[in-house]
Amino acid sequence: MAKILERHHSTVARELKRCDTEYEADLAERDKESKSSLKGRKAKVTYEILESIKEKLNSKWSPEQIVGCLYKGILSFKTIYNWIYSGKIDFDISILRRKGEPRKAKKQEENLT
Repeated sequence: MAKILERHHSTVARELKRCDTEYEADLAERDKESKSSLKGRKAKVTYEILESIKEKLNSKWSPEQIVGCLYKGILSFKTIYNWIYSGKIDFDISILRRKGEPRKAKKQEENLT
């Protein structure tokens, strides 16, 4: 059988041994897919983290400040930017202060409105 399938004999033997009863390819395929979906990294994003980040972003915190104060060693500021760009965090990125731009004074903001 292994020669026909062009697989090593131990691969075929392992696959047949995995089944307690008669081998069914459909069941084996579904089992493989369910197990492979469990692979990979666990997502860091939770509702509480997203809400906390949104609150700080709306309070004029930068992603770097958020990570430095709240999530050091847990998140990266690049992760927050990726969440913003992908739409996981509903936030207008143009509101963020750019590097080198000074903060507006409160009096200037009040005069503008």
